[in-house]
Amino acid sequence: PVISFDTETTSTDEMTAALVGISLATNEEAGHYIPIGHISGAQLPLEQVLATLRPALTDPRLPKIGHNLKFDLESVAKYYGGEVMPGPYADTMILTHVLDENFTQYSLKELVMNWLNVPHNPAARKKFYPNLGKVGVHTQPLDQVAEYLAKDVWYTHLYYRELLKLIR
Repeated sequence: PVISFDTETTSTDEMTAALVGISLATNEEAGHYIPIGHISGAQLPLEQVLATLRPALTDPRLPKIGHNLKFDLESVAKYYGGEVMPGPYADTMILTHVLDENFTQYSLKELVMNWLNVPHNPAARKKFYPNLGKVGVHTQPLDQVAEYLAKDVWYTHLYYRELLKLIR
């Protein structure tokens, strides 16, 4: 078993950003989004979520998978007293570069389109996150972004599984 995870924050500076939510995927069925810092909508308390996830996120036997994983590790570490989750780790962005150094697009959207044959659907993306890139995810209506964010981590999980086939 592996755990794919992604963090949503108020900034791209992981040292000053506050956690907004955590997305998780542990199988090929679906991803899940846990909202903890949106400005509206039903959410769980940050301390409760981090305490509940800590056993899994700090288990050295459970590989942690992510896309641009360094950001996510550092975003969570500050909430665990600076303790970075123990590996093993797999970053799909780095694995992509190792497997194909000529590939130039490392956005998750581009990778799943090219490697998983997921069609680009800007209308669906805009439906779930209408102001993508303009404002922080935490300011968006939770019902609009939760499914989009759960799919992001699910795609990371599926993409990792596909990369494993190439490695083996």
